[in-house]
Amino acid sequence: MPETPTGLRAFAISAGYDTHSNDATGAFLVGARKFATAFNCSFRTFNNTLKSSERRKDFLKVIEDYCPGNLNLFAYFGHGIPEGMSSANMYVEHIDELLNVLNKKFTTAPIVVLYACSCGRPNKYTTELNLKLSIGSKVFGHTTVGHSFMNPDVSVCGDTYLTGRLLHPYGSELRAPWAEALKRSDLWARFPVMTEEQIAAECNARRLMGVWDVAYDGGGGKHYHFDWPQQAWCITSGRSPGEPPEGTVSSTLRNSKTTTATGVWRICRSLQITWDDGSTESWCLPLQTSGQAGEGISGGNKAYTLEARRLARPPENRLGPLQG
Repeated sequence: MPETPTGLRAFAISAGYDTHSNDATGAFLVGARKFATAFNCSFRTFNNTLKSSERRKDFLKVIEDYCPGNLNLFAYFGHGIPEGMSSANMYVEHIDELLNVLNKKFTTAPIVVLYACSCGRPNKYTTELNLKLSIGSKVFGHTTVGHSFMNPDVSVCGDTYLTGRLLHPYGSELRAPWAEALKRSDLWARFPVMTEEQIAAECNARRLMGVWDVAYDGGGGKHYHFDWPQQAWCITSGRSPGEPPEGTVSSTLRNSKTTTATGVWRICRSLQITWDDGSTESWCLPLQTSGQAGEGISGGNKAYTLEARRLARPPENRLGPLQG
């Protein structure tokens, strides 16, 4: 993925009415409001209860009337199928109609995010849409049926992955923390404007939280307690959406609850720990819950190696609020 863009100008559009249980009031509108808050942008609804062609006309008119110019981030919240955005009756054969409206709003290399089921399957809607966008554009969509914005089955189409590439699919190293992060943080709103390295850093940080047993090569060991005081991101905060995760750490003896040291941690290309006594440690990424390798330099400038394993996850109230 390219570097995190600056000067983001976003717009979100959502299905406005429940048609299947509380699909709009319980998911689509919730996501659109949170997205608009995060990117300090407007969102609008369209009437998804109209008949097919009228529904599509209303969808396009809302974009025409309310979407700002110089746009580089567009988000849709609604139902989807592999062939398109079904809540809007907007399918592959209607892409030219959609782009006749959106291209008047887009700046170069826009990002399109479809928070909708199945649109991101290979060689389906997101593929076709991406092929008609300008060079440097990206289109994200879900490849399966699931929650509108917490579904971890996400693909991205771009210049170098025309038919779509999955982000952290089943079997990948960081699948579990990726899925948890989408449910327990606002990563679902931020990941389209983050780099792969930034997304991986955040997934590793989520895996890090909790208690770890750390054994040193010279013998003995300690328990490390990692905490991550997360804050919801907003574009007006001045923070990058992909800011390297950082938090606090303390250590105790294995058979004691008495704190022996405190420090801070940060994840970029590795996990870096800095203890208050000047000792530093570097753990390899991606983090492994057992057999995790690392190395350090003590306050006395002595090098050592370590091996760690996670003993316990943090309590439920430290994982972050459910997003949906």
